[in-house]
Amino acid sequence: MADRIEMLLRKNKFTAAICLLSDASQIAELRRRYGDHFYAKEDYDGALTQYAQTVGWIEPSYVIRQFLQVAQIRNLASYLEGLHKASLATAEHTTLLLSCYSQLKVSSSKVYDAFQTMLGSDTKQNRDVSDILLRKCCDARTSSQEEAAFVERGNCESRQIKQLKDCGDAALRTLLSNVTAITKLDDQAKSLTSPIVVLRTVAQTGDGNFSSVRDYVARALAEDSCALRRNCNIVSRLKKDISKSRTQLMELQRTSHIFQSNRCSTCSQTLDLPAVHFLCLHSFHEACIPGDKICGKCLATSK
Repeated sequence: MADRIEMLLRKNKFTAAICLLSDASQIAELRRRYGDHFYAKEDYDGALTQYAQTVGWIEPSYVIRQFLQVAQIRNLASYLEGLHKASLATAEHTTLLLSCYSQLKVSSSKVYDAFQTMLGSDTKQNRDVSDILLRKCCDARTSSQEEAAFVERGNCESRQIKQLKDCGDAALRTLLSNVTAITKLDDQAKSLTSPIVVLRTVAQTGDGNFSSVRDYVARALAEDSCALRRNCNIVSRLKKDISKSRTQLMELQRTSHIFQSNRCSTCSQTLDLPAVHFLCLHSFHEACIPGDKICGKCLATSK
């Protein structure tokens, strides 16, 4: 059998040779050689057809190197797409595929659609790809509608919105300029943007479709009102504490005090000399006072 196969290969009858085999790894190796045959003849589409059938058996770097050497970007992209469909792609493969798409001038929106088709319901790979796509948009400071494509498909998480926001105001405005995208932001993601920014952006879109963000704005304003009331209560309590402290300070300045404590406020042992007394009426052995020479008892209480 082996001799017959070798005879067929010498005559470049690869298809006939492949039909004689049943072992998947051996078939993959013959398809690699068949691909090399087409590659040597500069029939790169034929080579791709064979290389694509070796996914999972032949080391991807071999095929990638082949197409990179002759700048066959379109065929390289097709092979990398096959790796993603087979869930065998690494982050490096994804980055390389995105670079191919960039050279082929494929829009980010179409790129994302392509990845959705390739990856299907693979949540982790979808998240990884979305992160890489978003990072590329940020790196390029893209000033088009393409960032909104991530949110429109309902896959943009709050951490990604924050990443986009960190890219700059222009990128964030681009995202918010798409009303459909705004409505698909989850509550945590929306909290990263100001209601005023959202309303202003919707007003600038021209259609004035405020109903799409009405619930979000109403909820955000209610939360702001609650936060304002909490802060007002905190301010009121602090004012009372300050007033009380001032009263106590004035009392201490006007009144003489007799220190009658006979135990150290730190170690609770009998107080002997040398001793230190504070106006807060706590007394300590000199050795029991903190290095900053303040009342350790009051300091612990204030914390």
